[in-house]
Amino acid sequence: MDNNNIFPNKDKFINENEIENQENENENLDKFNEFKNKLLFFSNLKSKEKEYNKIKSNVLTNWENMKSEDIILNDLYNERNQLILEYKRYESILKDVQNDIFRIESIIVESKQQREQFKKQVSMQTDIELVPLKDEIDSMRIQIQLPQLPPIDSEKDKLTSNYLTNRLNEERIKQQQQQQNKLNQSSNNNNNNFIDNNSNNSGSGGIDYPNSGSKRGRKKRISLS
Repeated sequence: MDNNNIFPNKDKFINENEIENQENENENLDKFNEFKNKLLFFSNLKSKEKEYNKIKSNVLTNWENMKSEDIILNDLYNERNQLILEYKRYESILKDVQNDIFRIESIIVESKQQREQFKKQVSMQTDIELVPLKDEIDSMRIQIQLPQLPPIDSEKDKLTSNYLTNRLNEERIKQQQQQQNKLNQSSNNNNNNFIDNNSNNSGSGGIDYPNSGSKRGRKKRISLS
């Protein structure tokens, strides 16, 4: 007996099974691909979250460093402004000193001119008036057997000697005053240094700034005057 007659739908049954198996395989493959895609998705998500947290940490660190730099910059600006004010004060003092120098130079010129006038007057009075009159007096004193008057140069030497002696005494007094002022200034500086050292030991006298930025490996310190 022919098998086809016994199982007339055999081929159809086999085809249906194959189709069903193929569909099952396709469904399983789809599920596998779906599961695989989910795994890849979660793996990618985890990787991106890790990268996000790393970038966020760097951003927050840089933000903190930026705030620290803002504090340092603010203190530096204040210090610069104080230095500018101090510079302007010294600049004003220097201008006053310069003006004093110009005034002294002008007085020196006037004094030189006055000195030349006195020198001319002395020379003229000596040659025209004093010497002839002295010669006449000396001649008259000789007639009555009196000594001559002292030479004019000796009188000048005496005046010069007295002048130099007075100037020397003035310079000595001036040097003594300068030495005393230096001693007083040195004593004041020692007292100020002693006070500053005590202040530094007690924790004052400067501003400490925390480490900020990769280029700074230690604390910054700015001493404000």
